[in-house]
Amino acid sequence: KDFLAQKFAKQTLGVYNPLRTVEVLDPEVDRQRLNILKYPIGERTTAYVCAAGKCTQAENATDLLKLVGQV
Repeated sequence: KDFLAQKFAKQTLGVYNPLRTVEVLDPEVDRQRLNILKYPIGERTTAYVCAAGKCTQAENATDLLKLVGQV
């Protein structure tokens, strides 16, 4: 559906971490889950990398890979 969302998911799955969870949420379908997680619902595809109780927003695929590599 969303090319950038697919790219984000593919990149996160390409980094080995047996404890990782990848969750792809569509604001049109998963609004309640996004509200529970307290993620803002915006106009753009957004990725969040969470570790040790802190979530960091990735603005683009490069940022996402850097964040995933740190977890």
